[in-house]
Amino acid sequence: MVSGVIIGLVAGYFGGPILTFFMRLGDIQLALPTLVLAIGVIAALGPSTANVILVLAITGWVLYARLVVSQVIVVRRQEYIASAQLLGASHVRIIIKHLLPNILPSVIVFASLDLGLMMLTEGSLSFLGLGVQPPEPSWGGMAAGGRALISTAWWIATLPGAALVVTVALVNVLGEQLRDRLDPRLDASRSA
Repeated sequence: MVSGVIIGLVAGYFGGPILTFFMRLGDIQLALPTLVLAIGVIAALGPSTANVILVLAITGWVLYARLVVSQVIVVRRQEYIASAQLLGASHVRIIIKHLLPNILPSVIVFASLDLGLMMLTEGSLSFLGLGVQPPEPSWGGMAAGGRALISTAWWIATLPGAALVVTVALVNVLGEQLRDRLDPRLDASRSA
């Protein structure tokens, strides 16, 4: 999230070749299926918790960068941004004081919704033996460990999967609640 927001702020604010470069780099990455890219990177680097985090960061920055770029392009056209530029505010000050606070609610909501996808990706990698390695706990690893016992002790494989599904559903509900709280357009439509 952090790298995607930084890239999106810089690319959206300055535009031109910087924007083109990062958006084409994002297009290339989006052309590759996330799980296939993750499996390839972890197969090359070896399975570990640090490598799973690295893979999730590599595959996740593009969506944040695109969200932030679209928000920055809209906010950058506002009059108070032009006023700040005329008053001599530096690019860094405009980005931090004016752009970031205006795009942060959208980023927070997207991050809360993206968290469920990241959990599922980590669980999938751990289920395949490419993610978090035992003895560190992972619901995907626990479900994989219970595959051999599915006919005699079904709960060993089923309960970690069910816990993952319930947690992802709850995280998505949290994301929806955050969206309702942080989106000013929804507040205006409710009061009207």
